[in-house]
Amino acid sequence: MLKLAAGSSTQTELFTGLSYPWGVAVDTAGNVYAADWNNRVLKLAAGSTTPTELPFTGLHYPEGVAVDTAGAVYVADWRNLRVLKLAAGSSTPTELPFTGW
Repeated sequence: MLKLAAGSSTQTELFTGLSYPWGVAVDTAGNVYAADWNNRVLKLAAGSTTPTELPFTGLHYPEGVAVDTAGAVYVADWRNLRVLKLAAGSSTPTELPFTGW
């Protein structure tokens, strides 16, 4: 995954080793999140060069990631037919009660 700053012709590599990065989100603080088919969600804190893996366990082909204004991270876990939420400051995601696939 690459970043190209406005007005620049030099690209910066944000994440390496991704497998089919289906979801990307940026929060209001400039943190970047990526969900990929290595069954993980990575967070690159603004100003950092080293991503961290968020504590979503048991993912099977996550296809989307989003962040709300409170800092909660959401991931669409495609093969498990679920959406998970990781509240800001938490290390334990919760499954949201969606039905009707």
